[in-house]
Amino acid sequence: MILDNDSQRWRTLYEISRYLHQQDPSIGENLLQGVLERIGTHTNLRSGCIVTFADDDNVEDALTLDMDAMGASLWEHLYNQGLIGFVHHSARTIIIRDINHDARWPTPPASINAPSEGSAIGVPLQVAGNSLGVMLFVHPQIDGFDAKVTAMLEEVGMIVAQTLNNVRIHRNQRDSSEHFQWLFDDLITPVLLTDRSGKIIKANREASRFLGYHPDKLLGQSIKDIHLSRKRRPDSEKETSLKTNHLSAFRTHMRSANGEELPVRLKMRKRWFKNESVIEYVMQDVRTEVELTRLRQDLTAMVFHDLRGPIQNIKFSLAALQRFVPVSDPATAAFASADSSVTQLSRMVASLLDIQRLEGSSTILNVKKASLEKLVHEAHAQTMAIVEAAGLSFVVDVEKDIPSVMIDADMIRRVVTNMVENAAKYASDGGSVTLRAFKDINEIHLVVTDDGPGIPEEMRERIFDKFSQLNRESSPGGVGLGLAFCKLAIEAHEGRIWVESEPGQGAQFHFTVPAAGMRRASPPQVARGSA
Repeated sequence: MILDNDSQRWRTLYEISRYLHQQDPSIGENLLQGVLERIGTHTNLRSGCIVTFADDDNVEDALTLDMDAMGASLWEHLYNQGLIGFVHHSARTIIIRDINHDARWPTPPASINAPSEGSAIGVPLQVAGNSLGVMLFVHPQIDGFDAKVTAMLEEVGMIVAQTLNNVRIHRNQRDSSEHFQWLFDDLITPVLLTDRSGKIIKANREASRFLGYHPDKLLGQSIKDIHLSRKRRPDSEKETSLKTNHLSAFRTHMRSANGEELPVRLKMRKRWFKNESVIEYVMQDVRTEVELTRLRQDLTAMVFHDLRGPIQNIKFSLAALQRFVPVSDPATAAFASADSSVTQLSRMVASLLDIQRLEGSSTILNVKKASLEKLVHEAHAQTMAIVEAAGLSFVVDVEKDIPSVMIDADMIRRVVTNMVENAAKYASDGGSVTLRAFKDINEIHLVVTDDGPGIPEEMRERIFDKFSQLNRESSPGGVGLGLAFCKLAIEAHEGRIWVESEPGQGAQFHFTVPAAGMRRASPPQVARGSA
């Protein structure tokens, strides 16, 4: 009888466990072969095998203790018609007391060399109810496996099953890692991965080429040394991406190895890489787009600038002709209409030039300390005729002793008049337009309110885009430049602008600018109401 006492059995378990603990799972089949050999050494068993199964239940591999006695043909025969198949499908240990008189040890074909006397045991290799394989041994004597030996082999089976599971996990991770590396390196888009501190831990070939670095030189660098933040704060963007797991996309610049600033559209998102949270930076090269935009803007600015002269000539000519027409002459109304149209065209060209300049990140030209109270009343005087002509009441409410502001007064005045004129277009018949200004902590807050049909939720952000208009049959005509100019002008003053509205309940257009001598301590958190 093998392993006659408990000490020998425990010694066998200990030696096999220690061997498995010391091995690297990457050696795979060699590790299981080593288990078989150690079982044979400690038990004096000379015939045995470990058969493993794939996910589709087919045989994946087979390792034998004695190739002469347990060749490939035998275990295949025993899987299809004998003990291995029975153990696998019943998921329990099966002992054959006498292999010469048991149907579960079928007589093999003459070509197969197989033991014909003795006993056999089959032990399932299971983890969490999943059958990974079968461990089989043959003893040269009948009833060679008593209860204690069986229990010991079942203990070994559990250890081997867990080892086999670890081998598969390691192999799957290796295969996934190799597949990821292949896909990552072959991406045609530059991609960087950083850890939570911003250190670059991985860069694909295209990122190295785009930034002009040798791959090894990129690894270990801080993303702050490569990402040029401009107005945005990369740390805040990264923190947001980590907390929300949402995609953050914006235009920015990256610094190449030779110091060149490369314009990109950058997308940031939290990913999981090797069980660690990382930040993925995907860079889209927009150098060609930027150059085309610059050329288009230069051409557009030139055209708009050249329009100003002819428009002024038309305006002066109309004023000169109007002096020769009596006030009672019907042509006076036509002159007034023409003059109003030329003024509107002049303002449109001025707005386009300002938008062009502000989009190009040009600085505000004429910043001075100004009285917002005076500016509001000037805007009120300029727009009174338009509001009254629409049959609306005009309410102006300026907080007493409102602080001064550091602004380009002409630009902010045009923002206010644009917002008032916009409100007058949409206010209900016989309704009202309200213009309020007040101090709000370190900011001056201005609100223009109308009682019109309101703004749909999906338009409350887009309405500030160039050439964006509400698609309503009753909407007044326009080209959609006024609010785009307002947004750029306010943001250039480090202010905020937004709209609050409910359908059928009018709209409130808000903007803020810092009070004189004040700057925001942190980026604004705009509460957009229902917007």
